[in-house]
Amino acid sequence: MNRARGFTLVEALVAMLVMSAGLLGAWALQIVSLQGHSDALRRTQAMQLAQDMLERIRTNPAGREFYDTRVPVADATCPLGTPSDAQETAVADVAQFLRRARALFPGEDAPAAISFEPAIGTATTDHFTVTVGWRGPRDPGSVTLHLVAQPVAG
Repeated sequence: MNRARGFTLVEALVAMLVMSAGLLGAWALQIVSLQGHSDALRRTQAMQLAQDMLERIRTNPAGREFYDTRVPVADATCPLGTPSDAQETAVADVAQFLRRARALFPGEDAPAAISFEPAIGTATTDHFTVTVGWRGPRDPGSVTLHLVAQPVAG
């Protein structure tokens, strides 16, 4: 009986096919891993941006109503008619927040907003909602992060 030494062409092709399938699976896993990392990075950046804004609001309780992005700056007036330091700080904080949101999530229509809900009645407290939104790379819709907080009484 005469046995050939080494591999035959068929065995070599089958081995290459099996190895190619394994490498393709590893490549697909790497792509999914990179996409998940990108999603997590965007969420982390949005969370840091929103938390930074909430801390700025908490340190400026006198200007809390000036942080609401639904009210244009021209409509937000101080009781005495001249801008106070609290109002100027709030306007600068909001401008920086919106600028950073546009830089982190370029091309979004309305990536960031702050809403102020004043307290009604004695048993309730004011609260803020800081919203950061972006379009996910694999999502047909958008992803939105909402943080709700109460300011420190001032």
